[in-house]
Amino acid sequence: KYGLVILDPPLVGHAKGARFGLLEDLERLVGLAFDKLAPGGALILSTHATELDHHRLEAICRRGAGRPIEILERLGLPDWDHPVVAAPSAADRGDYLTTL
Repeated sequence: KYGLVILDPPLVGHAKGARFGLLEDLERLVGLAFDKLAPGGALILSTHATELDHHRLEAICRRGAGRPIEILERLGLPDWDHPVVAAPSAADRGDYLTTL
């Protein structure tokens, strides 16, 4: 068991003949991570999937944990590194980083 588990999963991955898809498999991955946490431990989960805002990511974490959890902090892109522009370009993915 660990006091801290950090998850930064890819959007898609392949290993040992298995495929991982973030949107399809994240809840299961979160459950596995919570199984490895020691009592009182913390999980940091970060994703750059534009489909996952804080509300959706929190719901996935709560279902995956299978027990009550406390969200200690919600983070995104730092303003100093990714300022909001009035007219974003097509190349700008917007606020894509979601961390709990």
